[in-house]
Amino acid sequence: MSDAVCHQCGKPLPSTTRRHARFCSPAHRAAYHRSSTARRMARVRFSVARTRDKTAGAAYIGIVPDHRFLGVYRLKRTDGTLSDMVNLTRAKDALTRHKRRSTPTACRHDLSVVRRVGGAAMTEFAIVVTELSGNKTELCRVGSNPEAVAEAARRKTTRLGRTRRMPLYTKVEIVPVKP
Repeated sequence: MSDAVCHQCGKPLPSTTRRHARFCSPAHRAAYHRSSTARRMARVRFSVARTRDKTAGAAYIGIVPDHRFLGVYRLKRTDGTLSDMVNLTRAKDALTRHKRRSTPTACRHDLSVVRRVGGAAMTEFAIVVTELSGNKTELCRVGSNPEAVAEAARRKTTRLGRTRRMPLYTKVEIVPVKP
């Protein structure tokens, strides 16, 4: 028998525990790992309070590509700081939304193209595909990032025999929808 103690509470381990046990209960093991993980985490990925203050005070002036990740963008503020990472479509939407808010004479909502969804103005797009038979079909409607949905539709294939594959749609189009 060993004189092992619990790493969390310091009490001696029960005699029924295995010889290489370090904790007296699963709860103490979880608590120990939570506290040790918290000690190791020196940085915070996104500081909520800092970001909230900066977005309120500084205006967006442009979109810049992220220097570490390909296909990811950030919005540049007037004070030189950058926003969180977003894709290009969301960055464009945020920049135009911010410019509409900052321009008092501009109309905020072009009702022929824009619809209200959860308080944010969004343009709706239809993904229209031409099938192998020649029929045009509306595949779906999306509120943002239609390029990614269209690209996924272009990659759809059907199987011919065991190994051959051919595209499911001959043409994929992105069409803005007017409500």
